[in-house]
Amino acid sequence: MTVSTARPVRIDPPPPGWDAKRPGTDADRTATTAMVAGIVSLVVNPLLIASIIGIVSGRRALRAGTALRGRAIAGIATGIAGIVLIVLAVVVGFLIGFLGAAAAHQGLESGIVRGMAQQGTTLTDVACPTSPAPRTGTTLVCTGQAAGIGPVRIDLAFTSETAYTARVVRAG
Repeated sequence: MTVSTARPVRIDPPPPGWDAKRPGTDADRTATTAMVAGIVSLVVNPLLIASIIGIVSGRRALRAGTALRGRAIAGIATGIAGIVLIVLAVVVGFLIGFLGAAAAHQGLESGIVRGMAQQGTTLTDVACPTSPAPRTGTTLVCTGQAAGIGPVRIDLAFTSETAYTARVVRAG
């Protein structure tokens, strides 16, 4: 018969300030505040206030020796996640705006080439300056190469935000 001996389990003493007879110490309330603020930061996070409250409260609760360590850690983690979500939203919004403007610019240049091809003029190397979204009544000057003519200037007059008239003029 074999007798196994189990190692003794080491139980750390409770953190300073913890009293089993008095649940709900200030550190425990701070840990709960951290968790709630962290969760709120995932849903509503104006100016990152909820994230900051979650992170700061969680750290304070851990330093004070809360019995609710899980809540404090959850507050810190969700507070950080709230900040990450805001940063991602800003970066994605910027990229969408930037890529959308680049696509619109590319579409304008290729539209000029297609439109002139329908009228019998072959254009290559069309380049338009990057500008804000065109509005009715604005003009834009582009450059390009016309087959058999050489360098040309392309004057665009916008009749709406998506329609324009183009006039091709020999450059020089």
